[in-house]
Amino acid sequence: MTEERAFLTAILERPDDDVTKLVYADWLEEHDDPRGEFLRWMVKVRQDRVITPEQRRRHNELSTELAELRTQQWQAWRSGHGSSAENRTRQRRVQEVETQLAKLSRQIRQQVPARLQELAATFDPNWLAAVSDPMIEGCGKGSGEGSWPRFDFVCVQSWAEMRPTDDNHVRRCETCSKNVYFCDNLADAREHSQEGHCIAVDLGIIRREGDLRPRAMFLGRPSKEDVRKTYEEDVDPVSQARLAARKRVGKKHARRR
Repeated sequence: MTEERAFLTAILERPDDDVTKLVYADWLEEHDDPRGEFLRWMVKVRQDRVITPEQRRRHNELSTELAELRTQQWQAWRSGHGSSAENRTRQRRVQEVETQLAKLSRQIRQQVPARLQELAATFDPNWLAAVSDPMIEGCGKGSGEGSWPRFDFVCVQSWAEMRPTDDNHVRRCETCSKNVYFCDNLADAREHSQEGHCIAVDLGIIRREGDLRPRAMFLGRPSKEDVRKTYEEDVDPVSQARLAARKRVGKKHARRR
């Protein structure tokens, strides 16, 4: 499959190059490979995505202001300086900016077509990480010092606009200077959300409102197994299937050792 490797290498070098993806789709369809249909849907969704210059400008303004406000909050808390009145005024403004940024995020968040979701659920997650283009959630630009991304915020950029790294599931946001993580199941997405990471959730995952909010903190020191079990609770069927497949592979490797 040298020819396919050449396509994937080219896509990873330029993830935002739709022309290469469409040529790759032609090649896949010539080989009766259903991934060609997925790529055509993916390019269509990407080209239909409309974020106006005004929305981009407003997103940048709100994100920058929110980061500054949160950093001021953090510094005031650490130093113990600042009057109660100043802190209350700042907190009110934080809430106002968060509300505006969440509203803007709802406007630019794109609905995933049912057919694209259906196709994505059937393919290798490693391949999807290379060719997909989900939106970035938990936009970290407005997080500021001492705070985490909000997962009702989405970025004006997408996965294909992030800079590839040596890890197929990790890309770099040049705007925020932060890593972004591709998650092929909801448990991984929740784990990254708990760490405050920006993420791109595979398009095959069946989503619900608020499904990425960090889980409640544990009392005491939980084991990694307990934490992971909490993350895996109440996930969608696609996530369940992928987690089960991962565990089967893990057991197979363990037996070989």
